[in-house]
Order: sequence, then C-alpha cells, then structure tokens
Amino acid sequence: MGNSDGDASAGARDIEAGAGARVGEGSAGAGFHAGSADAGGLTARQSRFVEEYLVDGSGRQAAIRAGYSARSAQQIGSNLLRKPKVAEALAARRAVVSAQCELESGWVLVRLREVAERCLQGVPVRDRSGRETGEWSFNASGATRALELIGKHMGMFSARIDVQLLRSEVAQVAAEMGLDEHEVLAEADRWLKTLRSR
Repeated sequence: MGNSDGDASAGARDIEAGAGARVGEGSAGAGFHAGSADAGGLTARQSRFVEEYLVDGSGRQAAIRAGYSARSAQQIGSNLLRKPKVAEALAARRAVVSAQCELESGWVLVRLREVAERCLQGVPVRDRSGRETGEWSFNASGATRALELIGKHMGMFSARIDVQLLRSEVAQVAAEMGLDEHEVLAEADRWLKTLRSR
C-alpha cells in the first residue's frame, strides 16, 4: 500500500485533470502516456471510461475500471461525464452500439409497452376444482417495471435540483429573514450533500 499523502495527491490530480497522471495496470491504453489524446481528443483512460460507462451507466464504477483512483472515482466519473468531448464520445459510441444491434429507442419503447400491456392482462383466479373465483390476477411488478422504464426514458420522473437556483433562493430568504446568509448556505450545502449520498 502506498503512502496516503501520495494516494490522495494522485486522486486529486485525477479529479483535477479528469484524466489522471498515470494509466493503471490492466486498463486499456496501458503502456501509453495518459496525457496522449486519441483521434477524438480523449486520453487513453478517458476512452476506456467511455467504454466502461456503457457497460452499466455508473460513472463511479466506470472510473474505477478505467484505472482511476477508487477513492475519488465518484468525483472523477462526475467530472468526466460533464466534459464535452467525453459526452460526444459517449453519444457516438451509443450510436455505433445501437446501429450494430439494429436498435433504436422507438423499438425499445414499443416492446416495453407490449410488456406492460401483457403484464396488465387479467387472468382469472381459479380454486382447486378449477372454477373461477371472480378474482383476477396480473403481473404488477412486471407492469410497474416496464412503465417505470418508459417514464424514465420520457423524463417523467426527473427530480433534478438546480443547485445554483436553490442556493440563490436560500440566500434571498435568509436575507429577508435577517439570518446570516453564509451560515444558512453552509447548512443548505450539508443538506444537499446528504441528499446526494442517498
């Protein structure tokens, strides 16, 4: 195990650069300098991050698998996903994967709708002798999951918080109430941090 100061400073360099100073063993691009960019302007680890992100959609796990510090992987993944070149590379890779699979979102949505409709079809409940009881059953969990995926795709459930707007509104209310704006914003930041960790 390396010293903690060295590990922390390496993690800080990873976060700051978004690419890191070293390519970890076993990562794509091993043997290449992490600062050298590919044709899309990404470093070797950024390119690996793009590929790994497509596996499960987890920025943290993709960062770890791409060779970034596990300690700072959450922050690194978040920073990388905000980089325009990484976002462009992700969009391009998704398009390639979609074309290779001959899939498009419309096809997936139609299939999800079919699943939801099948799951919602009532089936008569029968007693031991085979007579209908007058009750019906259906696959509630399957229907719920299909409808959830459709809703997520359509952005129906996005509960994103505009942090800057929230901070300005909190500051305004604090000023109106005669409270110390900095203390109230510090408390709001602690609350947001707790909310994000869930």
